[in-house]
Amino acid sequence: MDKERETERGSALSIGFFGNNFNDHFSQSIVISPSLYYSELYKLKKISSEKFNIKAGGMINLTANVRINPDLNNNAVGYELIPTLFGSAKGTLDVSRKVDKDKKFLFFRYRALKRTKKLALRLNVGLINSSYRNGYVYSGQSFLLNDSRLFDGYEFKVFSGFRMSSSLDYTLHSRKNKNAVQISYVWDAYKTGGNLDKFEMAQHALRFTLLFNTK
Repeated sequence: MDKERETERGSALSIGFFGNNFNDHFSQSIVISPSLYYSELYKLKKISSEKFNIKAGGMINLTANVRINPDLNNNAVGYELIPTLFGSAKGTLDVSRKVDKDKKFLFFRYRALKRTKKLALRLNVGLINSSYRNGYVYSGQSFLLNDSRLFDGYEFKVFSGFRMSSSLDYTLHSRKNKNAVQISYVWDAYKTGGNLDKFEMAQHALRFTLLFNTK
């Protein structure tokens, strides 16, 4: 990444445990969500300044869910694919300390050295929301016919559903080299189209990142 462009590609994995207590019966499930993503952002020079950098672009994200709940018997395992094309915008505010400052906290005096710091907010809105899944019962007929097929009864739906995500990043650069640390709050929420077969998921995470050789 630099002031003009940001390219990001990678993968992520989240694992969540869910519980439900109803009519004196407790049920627990596990959800495993791997994803692959690729993103490009470009500086909007006309509305950016030296202190506030605005970039726009897009991201392709392919998320999968594997849901396991033994209490559902024949429907103990469910899985789907959620491909999304996002439109993205990011604003980065330079909150650096430009000069050394002498400060006081209670009876203690200390010296705050100049430091490069940035605060950024990125928003991703799904432009093409799609899903590949088999409805709310999560099972097809092939298992009953001794002809099991992994994606039996699955349908691919495009321009269906909604998805949005964002990240709030605070980046602190080293005074000695080009490395930096970043603390972020990220969330991702989506729902598929349909009525009875609608599926909804939301994830929240606190992320800590080490950045090397920044520009």
